[in-house]
Amino acid sequence: MSTRTLRRGGAWLLAAGLAAATVLVLVTLGRGLGGGDQTLTADQAARELAAAPPTVPPGPPREAVGRPAVVRARGGTVTGACAGGRAVLVSWTPAQGYAVDEVERDEAKVRFEGPGGRSEVRLRCVGGVIRPELR
Repeated sequence: MSTRTLRRGGAWLLAAGLAAATVLVLVTLGRGLGGGDQTLTADQAARELAAAPPTVPPGPPREAVGRPAVVRARGGTVTGACAGGRAVLVSWTPAQGYAVDEVERDEAKVRFEGPGGRSEVRLRCVGGVIRPELR
C-alpha cells in the first residue's frame, strides 16, 4: 500500500470521526436545550389540539355545499361549489408555466398569469349549479 493511499485513508477516517463527534455534540445539546422528554400522552395531545386555534378558516357546512364542479381553463384548473346560493372556491391549480396572479374568494374568481397571457375564471351559482365565466 502506498503512502498516498494511507494518507487519503487517514484523512477520510479523521473527517468521519469529526463528523460523528459533531453529530454527537449537536444531539446532546439538542436534548439539553429542548428541556428533556417532549413526549405527550394521548390525553395531553388531545387537550393541546382542543386549545389550539383552527389553522384554516371554517368554510360552509358540508350539508350546504352542492356538488363540486371542476373548470379547466388555459391558465389552470378551478374547483368550485354552490353554498347558500353563492359560488365558493374549493381549490385552484395553475397550469404548467402559469402562476396564480390573484384570488378573490368573495367574488369566486381566480386569475392566472403565464406565457399565454392572463386567464381568469369566475364562478357563479345559478339554480344550485356552478356556471363558469372564462376570460
